[in-house]
Amino acid sequence: MRRRRSVFGAWMVAAVSLPVLLLASCGVSDTGGDGATGGATPGIVLTGTTVDGEAFDVASYAGRPVVVNFWASWCGYCREEMPDLVAFAAAHPDVAVIGVAVNDSETDAARMILDYGITFPTVWDPDGEIFSRVESQGLPTTVFLTADLRVAHKIVGAADRAGFEAGLRRAQ
Repeated sequence: MRRRRSVFGAWMVAAVSLPVLLLASCGVSDTGGDGATGGATPGIVLTGTTVDGEAFDVASYAGRPVVVNFWASWCGYCREEMPDLVAFAAAHPDVAVIGVAVNDSETDAARMILDYGITFPTVWDPDGEIFSRVESQGLPTTVFLTADLRVAHKIVGAADRAGFEAGLRRAQ
């Protein structure tokens, strides 16, 4: 009987902890408040393969601001912000907007790209290796790079159109 209670207790701890951990990994802020950080710091190395199978290197976008959005199809906050990011990208053809699909299956990421009409390049990051370089704790994370590819601003958590515009102003 005592062993049954012990096993039941362990399952209860796991059942309560798992949702908390999942929520903590999707949409948390590194800084509190709006999740924004600032100050130009060295850029990130962003190379890989796009969902179209093309080689990708963010260095090819030097000379103009770059917005890098890390997302996953299973992240509710990522889905919440995606329509605003797509609209932002369409309104700023002079800005390079790049998506990075983190820890996602090809099928689910491709479905999200189609569902939201994402037309900007999206890089695969199946094991989260690229994402680990931005020192963030949650998805979505959006990094704003200056024309010389230095980090000017970072938003951790869902952003809206105004948040993307504010981040771009910091990168210009």
